[in-house]
Order: sequence, then C-alpha cells, then structure tokens
Amino acid sequence: MDRQTPMNANGTDEPSARAAAHSAADLWHHILILGELQMRMLAVELGEGIRQARTACIVLVIGCVVAVACVPVVLACLALVLAETMALSLAGAFAIASLLAVSISCVLIAVGWRQLRKNAVGIPRSREEMRVNWRWLKDISRGQHTSIRRSHVPANGRV
Repeated sequence: MDRQTPMNANGTDEPSARAAAHSAADLWHHILILGELQMRMLAVELGEGIRQARTACIVLVIGCVVAVACVPVVLACLALVLAETMALSLAGAFAIASLLAVSISCVLIAVGWRQLRKNAVGIPRSREEMRVNWRWLKDISRGQHTSIRRSHVPANGRV
C-alpha cells in the first residue's frame, strides 16, 4: 500500500492536478504575452502604413473637396460663357460645365486611389504573426509542445 499514489479527499491525484493548473496558468500567461506583443506590432505597423499613405490621402481629400465644392462661381461663369459663345440654352451650358467639373474631380480621385494601391498599405506582418501565434496556441492546447517558428517577412512588410 505504500507504493500507491496518494489521493486527497475528493479522490484526485494531487500532483497531476497541480501540473494541470500550472500548465493552464502557463498557457494563459503565453496568451496574454502574445496578445500584448501582437497589439504592439499592430500599432507600429499601422503607424508605418499611415505615414506611407499620407500623400495619397491628401490627394484623395483634395479631390473630394473639389468634387463637393466644384468652385460654383467659376462653373457658373463657364456655363454663361458657353451659353453666349455657342448659342446654347442655359441648361445645356450648365450641364457641360458640371460634366467638366465632375470629370476633373474623378481624375484627381483616380490619381489618389492609384497612389494608395501602389503603396500597398496594410498590415501583412501583423496578419502573418497572428496566424503563426494562433497555430502555436492550438498546438499547445492539444498537448503538442512546439516552439514558435517566426516567419520571414521582409523588412518592407510586403509578402
């Protein structure tokens, strides 16, 4: 009888219960650390993305302001000039002036959009790191003790 595993009052094996609690505590500690590191990386990456997209966003905002404002006095003047020189009705002249303004604003918006797409703004490193961390946590929860393998993401962040 002296070689039997000691049981506590509720019939569970004391050392394995401690090991399970210790294992769970370690897992939650790792989850919290990984979450904190993931948030730090996301903040850094979003900051870099905002700095890269600054010029494109400024051009987009300018294009949108022009599209909304359309410089009403200049457009009215253009419409009146068209009406006098081409013998158009006022409605036709104002329609031509409006189409010209909308076309210019669309070109400005397209240039800004192209610059944004060219800069490849996004969070590729955070997304890849989250995928690696999630896979590691799933492996640990299944009892597979593996080390976290870091992916090789280039310094410029493009995958």
